[in-house]
Amino acid sequence: MICHERPAPEPLREYVRCIRVMVEPSTPEPSPARVLPCGCPELVIHASDAHPRCVLHGQISRALTAWRGPGSEAGAVSFRFLPDGASALFGLRMDAMTDRRASLSEICGRTGRQFEERSLHWRTMDERIAAGTEFLLARKPLSAPDPLVRDLVQRIEECRGQVALAPLKRSFAISARQVERRFTLAVGLTPKLFARIMRLSWFAEHAERCADRKLADIAREVGYFDQAHLNHDFKALTGVSPKEYFSVRV
Repeated sequence: MICHERPAPEPLREYVRCIRVMVEPSTPEPSPARVLPCGCPELVIHASDAHPRCVLHGQISRALTAWRGPGSEAGAVSFRFLPDGASALFGLRMDAMTDRRASLSEICGRTGRQFEERSLHWRTMDERIAAGTEFLLARKPLSAPDPLVRDLVQRIEECRGQVALAPLKRSFAISARQVERRFTLAVGLTPKLFARIMRLSWFAEHAERCADRKLADIAREVGYFDQAHLNHDFKALTGVSPKEYFSVRV
């Protein structure tokens, strides 16, 4: 899959991290693609009927396998939310959306169904981006982002998941249990799992960019104690070992 990112429009940046344009080249046979958890929900507008047209994807707690069908080129536009952005914009409990997806009509009722019907007539990615942007801009947020959750998300992201969570949760004026509950409701993951996913994403990004380096060296740089720690965490979140995921990489 070929993916291009562009920044979200300024009025949406409190909720949307970026807009991604994804194109799947045609393939003669079905082919699998492993999707790693990234810590962000997404609104995906597909270009073909091979998938539901407009879908809100909640957090994924571990990697999943997506199958690309044979046939002509296809693709989608994705509005990738900030970790707590979809909760604030749609007024959702994101813990109820973890590892699941829902059509826009399920989430937004009549306006979502009308948007899905209009999507059948869009022919270009630019049309999908413009329509999706207009739809999200027109939504009056049902709630402002929880400042406590937003603060905790930013702190975890800034250190790429390398953070001692117990003292961090104690730094707020409420109990650690209340912090965890508010975070999980808004993000869809516990703070601990979110931090693990941030570290995994940072590792995978480095490993993809630095194909000439050993995985063990990269692992130490991003906060894994040793190769065994990397292997355990990577397999728990992806279902395969780092060596399997990166094929012939060692």
